[in-house]
Amino acid sequence: MSVDDLSFIAACARARTHSGLEAILRDHGVRVRRPHGEWRCRSSKYSARVIDAALAIALEHIEVLSRVADLNRRSTKDSEVLRDELRRVVLPASIVANSRAMRRIFHELLPAVARTDTTVLIRGETGTGKEVIARHLHALSARSHRPFLAVNCGALPQTLIESALFGHERGAFTGAERTQPGLFERADGGTLFLDEIGELPLHAQVKLLRVLQDGEVERVGASERRRVDVRVVAATHRPLESMIEREKFRADLFYRLNVFPIDVPPLRERPEDLQPLVAAILQRLAARQRRLVPRVTAVALRRLERHTWPGNVRELENVLERAMLLSSDADAVLVLPDGFEREAPAPTRKVATFADASRAAIRAALAASGGRIYGANGAARALGLEPSTLQSKMLKLGITRRSGMMRRR
Repeated sequence: MSVDDLSFIAACARARTHSGLEAILRDHGVRVRRPHGEWRCRSSKYSARVIDAALAIALEHIEVLSRVADLNRRSTKDSEVLRDELRRVVLPASIVANSRAMRRIFHELLPAVARTDTTVLIRGETGTGKEVIARHLHALSARSHRPFLAVNCGALPQTLIESALFGHERGAFTGAERTQPGLFERADGGTLFLDEIGELPLHAQVKLLRVLQDGEVERVGASERRRVDVRVVAATHRPLESMIEREKFRADLFYRLNVFPIDVPPLRERPEDLQPLVAAILQRLAARQRRLVPRVTAVALRRLERHTWPGNVRELENVLERAMLLSSDADAVLVLPDGFEREAPAPTRKVATFADASRAAIRAALAASGGRIYGANGAARALGLEPSTLQSKMLKLGITRRSGMMRRR
């Protein structure tokens, strides 16, 4: 075998793909045909034995490269799956979920809904960490590489709510000097967290419902709609059902948002989380203030445990930040501020709405009167109402005389 033959074989062996090999052969004056994937080569310069040897080496090399590439693809895919599973199981250090209720939220509910684009409604008292839950849901989802935008609906000026959410065109109103995309467009492909959704006025609720239904936004002053792909996570501390009865919140919007509800318990109902929360917050505060993490004495911990925390985790953070400022690095012991237990109002009990209270009173009066409305022993007289007024209220509240009597039994 000549030097030219060996040089030809070496050149073919450098091919990484079939098309690359075909190009090398033609560059060396070899005529190539590949009927049904079979290689047929002829050359006046190289013998059939040399061409067969070059093809055998080159094709084996290409096959090896293809297998390596396939293994790399599988390995990369397996690594991504493993990373996803780890994100679902291992929580970031900033998240504390020792209680059963919080473990269920972070280890069961969020991983389950993160696989979809389902709308989520997070409900809980102020300061319970609803935005933390929303951010973790975004991090678990396939949208994690896209924007996460959060807005407090109660903080938006009434006159600019639609502009902030849906955007506006230039000249749409006084001061609109340029076109401005809204939060939905800016969050395209990602997640939009609408905190305090119960504060949204009715006119904005109508446009939000349209976005959830059609996946389109209409800027203020625009004549056409724009497609958006946004996952909406809403949150509230208000009883939306009673707001619907008072016509302060749209029922159709509520059902659109309440596809996957998550109820966050207040801190006073999950005492198991208090001590690890204190440790996590102090560590974060110490890093921010470039100080040592102070030691929490048993006496201080008992004071923290006795408090009902009506402001929940947010109140706990504020108390601990103030305590850090009162504590000295020399002692390295946490000094709680005096009287912090008396500063916050006690947690309010759930108050019945006027409609609920009216129903209860009317049903009780009907039950006591045996379903009678008129007469000295009738329900109207007991309630101090005219019979016609009572009947009107019963009709509005969906109460019948029979339902009132059944309530009694």
